[in-house]
Amino acid sequence: MRFHNFWCYRQILFSKGFAKTLWNARNNLKADQSGRPLPAGPYMAELDISYRCNLQCQMCQRWRDPRPDGLSLKAYSDLACEFAELDVHQVSVAGGSR
Repeated sequence: MRFHNFWCYRQILFSKGFAKTLWNARNNLKADQSGRPLPAGPYMAELDISYRCNLQCQMCQRWRDPRPDGLSLKAYSDLACEFAELDVHQVSVAGGSR
């Protein structure tokens, strides 16, 4: 396996909390295998701001998604609090352009 951008991976691997996240993932797997509730939250959460996009890229089907756009500021605030409570390590924010 080749690392195309080793320094980016190195930054993630040595970031604060990554070892704890790996340990939590291990505990989640063990709990899931034995039918117990998961003891830890997810490593990463994905937040799609908008599904509207006028680019129509071949590798992406987002522009075909008919979902209505947008949440209220309160809903985004609630999500941020929920992510913090779940101890989410990374949040990926995506959206279209128009």
